[in-house]
Formats: sequence, structure tokens, C-alpha cells
Amino acid sequence: MEFKNDLELVGHVAAHSVLSGTYKDSDGNVKVLLPTGSGSSLDLEQFRKDTNPTAADTNPPVGADIYPGSLEKGEVGGRYLLSNTKTDPTKVTNITFLKDVGNKLNMVGDGLQFRVLLQKTVITKGVKGAVSTVELNYDPKNIAKNSCFTTKSPIPITIKASSFKVDVPVTIKLDGVGENLGLSNNLSPSITFTFKANKSMDIKSNQGYSNDGVSSGITGVTYDIICEMVNTYSAQEAVSQLPVGMSLMSGDVSGDVPLKFVNDDYSNISGLQITFNPKIMMTEGTGTSAKYWIGRAYLKFSEMGFTFPKVLNVERDDLLLNRQIEISYNDLTDATKVHTYQVNSDNVENVKTGDISPSEGPTSVTYSSNPNLLIESGLLNIDFKVIVTSSITSAKYIYTLSIIDVSTY
Repeated sequence: MEFKNDLELVGHVAAHSVLSGTYKDSDGNVKVLLPTGSGSSLDLEQFRKDTNPTAADTNPPVGADIYPGSLEKGEVGGRYLLSNTKTDPTKVTNITFLKDVGNKLNMVGDGLQFRVLLQKTVITKGVKGAVSTVELNYDPKNIAKNSCFTTKSPIPITIKASSFKVDVPVTIKLDGVGENLGLSNNLSPSITFTFKANKSMDIKSNQGYSNDGVSSGITGVTYDIICEMVNTYSAQEAVSQLPVGMSLMSGDVSGDVPLKFVNDDYSNISGLQITFNPKIMMTEGTGTSAKYWIGRAYLKFSEMGFTFPKVLNVERDDLLLNRQIEISYNDLTDATKVHTYQVNSDNVENVKTGDISPSEGPTSVTYSSNPNLLIESGLLNIDFKVIVTSSITSAKYIYTLSIIDVSTY
């Protein structure tokens, strides 16, 4: 096509210039891009957010409660347990941190995370009834979920260190549709954190409710937030994750158990699977036969009259540095149920029921401590001993729990 002059060419180009555009966002909605200002340029910022959103776009903060990143992708590291004191929702609970956090919370990485649960109390015509725990469901889109309390506030509650000032309360409200009970009178529960000059923290629950509003006696529920744990955190770039089932340790180790390949803060694994030796070997003893049986005599969990897991799975969320994982077991009080397996020099296995040898008589059983698993930087620690004591000589025979395998889970 030929044009008579340059002005006609410019007019033709302008007439065919793109002055708008359309696209679909992540939910399938058609969005229109319109020119901005006096010109015909398009603002692509909303297009960027809809087609390539950041964590801040898709998980906006609610007050001081922020979304720090994806724990599953390793974007949240440096998690160190500061407190496992469970707060009382009926009063202010003061917690003391397990390490120095600094006068201005300047020794906690990027800030603090609070693991909370929601306590629900049923009320019928003004009378309190059953108390239970309702699962919290974090959903920035605020879509109700069956048997859950849905909130737009990020869970766990995450607050930057810079948001705290000494003696200045920081209140986080669990805004959202909640349990979607359809009742007319509603108030979101909240929780208040106050950092103190002595480096401790006051925590107070502010009760929420959902009821019918009947003045003569309401029917509905109340909600109280309970804080179970506090830990440090640091936001970071995503970390490559180790494959599930990868061996991190194999052998027969008690006490400190070093792990291969894991980051110091466990941000590159989805969890741990820990396998215990089903034989609790004799490792120490003061009796006359101790020297002979150390490393040869052992107990079996399956025949000791108490249950103990052969395998323990620890989820990613529970892998906090300085945390002790409690291992559930049924206590053994009847020493006659102790079966001591003794392997002699010819590898012949004999079993002694209720005693070490006839000359030392029946035995009693005690434990060195509860069988807790301590999570440390790049290693685990377990210290659990079964102490069998002779009723005649008071000699002690000590059997030590050990770990034979650790892998990613």
C-alpha cells in the first residue's frame, strides 16, 4: 500500500495500534489490559501477578502475620526451637526462651514462628459442653473446608523480628470463614504477643465465637488459640530436595548419630525415617558376669512387656533444631517379663527369664531417662538405657538403645 505523505502513514499506524489486550488468569477468568495515562501503553504489572505470581501476591500478609515461603521447597530455614511451653488460654502465659534472642529480637534470624492450635468449646443455650481441638486450614482464598477452621492468616503464625518492640503488643487475628457454621453472631479469635524487656514473651488468647446471638442463652461455639511452640526462622531461596528413601546413616549407633547429606537445618529433606535396633545390647555392667556378657547379651522389645516403635517417622514440620521428639512407650514394671538373651562364644543363644544368673536372683528394671530423640544440627541424639539390677548383689546390667538406619521419608 502506498501513502501520499508521511502524515497519512502515521495515521494508518496509529489506527492499527493495539490499545488493549485480554488474557486468562490462573483461575480461568478473562482479564482486560487497558492503556494507562494519556498514551496507549499497557500496564503489565497485573498481568505479571496473574500469570507469574510471587508468594507475596498469592499469600498476602494479614496484619503482622506473613507467609515466609514454602517449607516444602526449603524456602524456610534456620528453624530453632525457642519454647515448647503450652499456653493457657484463660490467662496471660509468660514464656522464657531456650536461648538468647537479643534485646531487640535481633538474634532470631528473620523472626519468630508460632505453632498454634484452636480449642473449640460447644455452648448449648448458654451451657458449656464438649471441648475439642479443631484443625486449622490456611487458605488465602478463604474457601471453607469440612471439619476445619479456615483462615486467611498464614499458619504457622510468622512475624518478622522488626514487628516487635518492647512492651508493644502484636495481635494476630485468625480472619476467615472459620467452620462456616452459618450463625449470625461471629468474632474471629486472636492471639496477642508482647516481647518483654527481660527477653521473655507474654502470650494471651482473645476468645472468638460463632453463635446464634439469642440473649436468653446462646447456642454455638467459642474458640481459643493455644500456642504450643515458638521457633526462629529465616527466609531463603528454594533448596534442592533429597529423594525419598535415600540413606543418611546405617550401622549401629547410640548417643550422637551423625547424618550424611542433610543441611544443618534439615531444609533439604521432607522428613526422617528412623529404624531402631530391636535388640537392646548390654553395654555396661558391674556384676561378676558383666565382662563376659557385654556385647553378647541383649533384650528384645517384643518380649519385654512394653511397646516401642521399631520405626519412627519424623515429618518435615517437626524437624526443629533443639527439639526433643517424645517416643511413646508403655512402661515395664514387672521384671519377670525381662528375657535376657545371652550368646556364648560358640554363638549359641540361651535365654534367661527374670534373672541374669541364678546366683544373682530376680531383677528389677529401671530406665535412665525417657526415650526422647533430640534434633541437632546434622545429627540426632538418643540416650535411652534399660537398667537391670540384681536383687541379691545389687549388680547392675545396662542395656542401651541404638539406631541402625536413618533415611529420608
